[in-house]
Amino acid sequence: MKKSVKLVVLTAIMAVGLTGCGKVKLANYKGLEGQKIVFDITDEDVRNAVDDMMYEYVQYDPITDRGAQNGDYVNLTYKVTVDGEYNEDLSGEDEDICVGEEYVYPEVEKALVGMKTGDNKTVNVKLSEDYVEDDLVGKEASVDVTVNEISVENLPEYNDEFVKENLGFDSVAAYEEDLKQQLYAEKEEEYKYDSFYEMLQEVIDNSTFGSYSKSLYSECEEEYNSSNESMAAMYGMELKDYEEFMEIDEKTKKSDIEAMIHEKQVIEAIAKNEGLEVSDKEIKEFAEQNYASYECESADAFIEEYGEDSIKDYLLMDKICNFIYENAKLTEISEEEYLEAKESEDFDEDAEEDGESEEVESEEE
Repeated sequence: MKKSVKLVVLTAIMAVGLTGCGKVKLANYKGLEGQKIVFDITDEDVRNAVDDMMYEYVQYDPITDRGAQNGDYVNLTYKVTVDGEYNEDLSGEDEDICVGEEYVYPEVEKALVGMKTGDNKTVNVKLSEDYVEDDLVGKEASVDVTVNEISVENLPEYNDEFVKENLGFDSVAAYEEDLKQQLYAEKEEEYKYDSFYEMLQEVIDNSTFGSYSKSLYSECEEEYNSSNESMAAMYGMELKDYEEFMEIDEKTKKSDIEAMIHEKQVIEAIAKNEGLEVSDKEIKEFAEQNYASYECESADAFIEEYGEDSIKDYLLMDKICNFIYENAKLTEISEEEYLEAKESEDFDEDAEEDGESEEVESEEE
């Protein structure tokens, strides 16, 4: 099973504590208007979750007596030359792809069909916007590709015997009923957090903030940069290039960091007002329940890796989430209505950003 939304939130709180955040004059945080999203877990949701689970048990059997076919998994190394020069950014080493899934250039995938382990080919390709940046689109490139290994996906049969042996349930029906309840709990938690963060933002927007220490700003700045570095690495980019791509200038960065500080100030103030605390026992219980989800060997290993203070801060945030949500005036809304509203809201934000960009360009002209 994937990590729950609460576990995902935990990683976002790890880097900086919530104590010593400075003064704040809190806006009202009780009886806020909020939404309760009404939803159901469909049979399709359960099937998709089963498919995801089954891939935890997949095996890949090597193929040595034939060439690659569509649907095979191929480990390959490819070296790309553009304008007569080797391009490291476009090349790959020991990469696994599924032939036919368009992970690499179409001309290369076509050439892979029939190639055996150890075979090498040079393929000419035309670079498209799906694979390269604008300055290279339309250019011709030479790709030297070598097949290192070919394998086929082998999934075990999903039946009563499988769930008994691997999942601890007597039957597929029993497992899927339990799975449905888990999916419901996870989505309920996710939507509760969505509603909570909207209400929390309202509190932040209407609160008045005093000064904060330079050390707090530095800590938040470090957390902010670390987050951007992770995103940049995910896209195979340097931090500077990622920030330029995301249009993060110094003004935007400072605004984002101060927003982080204000959230921490509000959280600390609400906790103090309501006497919300986290005990050592609660930290230990949380670690016992969740260490496996973080691929830690034990609860003690989980606490050692993430730190008691960080886990405590997360659990405090969770208590504040429950407090605000339980004391809010909630209006029920269907999942379909909620998602449509979110999509419309995102569209409006994008349109507003585009309008601002056009206005800036006009002023520059």
